[in-house]
Amino acid sequence: MRMSMAKDIHNLNTTFIKKHHSYMLEPITYLVNLSIQTKSFPESWKTAIIAPVYKSGEKDLASNYRPIAILPIVSKILEKIVAEQLMDHLESNQLLYSQQFGFRQKYSTESANCYLLEKIKTSLDKGCVVGAVFLDLKKAFDTVNHSILLNKLMQFKISPEALKWFSSYLEGRQQCVRVNEVKSSLLANNMGVPQGSVLGPLLFTMYINDLPMSCSGVNCQMYADDTVIYVSTKTPGLAGERLTQALSDISEWLESSHLTLNVKKTVSICFSMRNRPDQELFQVRIKEEIIEVRSDVKYLGIILDKHLKFDSQVKHVCNKVKTNLNCFRFIRRNLSHQTAKLYMHALIFPHLSYCITSWSQASSTTLKPIVLIYKQAIKIMDQKPLKWHHCRILRKHNLLTFENFINFSTLRFFFNCLNDKLSKLFSTVAIRRRSSHRTITRASTCGDCLVPRCKTSFGQSALSVKGAKLWNSLPTDLKLETDSNVFNKELKKWLKSKQQCLHE
Repeated sequence: MRMSMAKDIHNLNTTFIKKHHSYMLEPITYLVNLSIQTKSFPESWKTAIIAPVYKSGEKDLASNYRPIAILPIVSKILEKIVAEQLMDHLESNQLLYSQQFGFRQKYSTESANCYLLEKIKTSLDKGCVVGAVFLDLKKAFDTVNHSILLNKLMQFKISPEALKWFSSYLEGRQQCVRVNEVKSSLLANNMGVPQGSVLGPLLFTMYINDLPMSCSGVNCQMYADDTVIYVSTKTPGLAGERLTQALSDISEWLESSHLTLNVKKTVSICFSMRNRPDQELFQVRIKEEIIEVRSDVKYLGIILDKHLKFDSQVKHVCNKVKTNLNCFRFIRRNLSHQTAKLYMHALIFPHLSYCITSWSQASSTTLKPIVLIYKQAIKIMDQKPLKWHHCRILRKHNLLTFENFINFSTLRFFFNCLNDKLSKLFSTVAIRRRSSHRTITRASTCGDCLVPRCKTSFGQSALSVKGAKLWNSLPTDLKLETDSNVFNKELKKWLKSKQQCLHE
């Protein structure tokens, strides 16, 4: 794990703690236990250093710097212990909103995108349109009201003794700015959850947990403060009306929670299978202000266009990879083969694989540019000219084709769905065939999945459909495997064994 070299207010950093952990284990354990027993958070652990990190633009403007908070290192150990216990309490009692995908086990940005797209595609296949609003909150983490937060914590079955600890954790915080080892004077910080903390994101998740209850009649999905509300209707105009009403309710909730909606950055979109003559009737308002309608939006790093063709997403990925690919081409001759492979896995593959289960269901024509980039990357790695046939390199280095690169990700996702490694939300995405009554079918005993029925060819692109068909093509022993490491290893072997070169 990468260790931070940044020093906190006590001139300590992660490297120092890890290097001398054998000497510090006993005193830190004592302090952690004492904090929990006395229901108080140490005052000396409440001071943060704010380090401004330059982003872009004029260096004389403070707005062109990102403030990074450096908290006392030892405080994070205590926070992590409390956070683990708190999360265990929330999950075991099912107290968190089911569609909150942020900072939870069995949830991720990938599962958030997959779930949203599955819901949208299912509705579109039925001939409906889906209107959606992607909310943007102004400095959400920094404007949390401590009194409201503590009141909301009471709703999560937290004991009065534990509430005293959380109250102590939040109050009396201070911060200063450090530039070139020179510190400013300390100022009190009596709002928000501590930036850069372990507990902060979880406390914020609890703070906005009741937001979805304020907007009945629409679906609500969250990843921390990234919130999207959406509704399926027969016409774009009706979708706009339903979302407008929901935004009116959300506006009241935000006001009571002391949070502010950034209307300029909040956008709407109407998903449909094709252009409709009534598309321009889709309009969403909040307090008489019109929310901008986009043809595509970015959600958790994925660009969603209104027809879900993913042209913009593929172009975005290609542009990101091309920059690293040009650098790779320039320095490849000076790298060993092992270093070249490391470069591929660090700077090429992560861009190609991020949420690939969501956007890879696009057509082969849409995916063609990214397939070409994948081929270029492996040719550069093997120091071969662009005219060299890529299949030879795949065999030489035991690599997957890009098609199987996608299939591996999809099948691994399905495996996680079927083996309780993802949220129960996905129990309807991947469903094993079951024998009915006394009839035992061949499909039910070999681990096959149900393939959902679709009315349109567009519906066939849903993950639940494509994934089920792929899953059913696997050998029985793979479908019945329950160990993820064994499954991944054997799946790669099976996919590679099926790879054929059509040009030789």
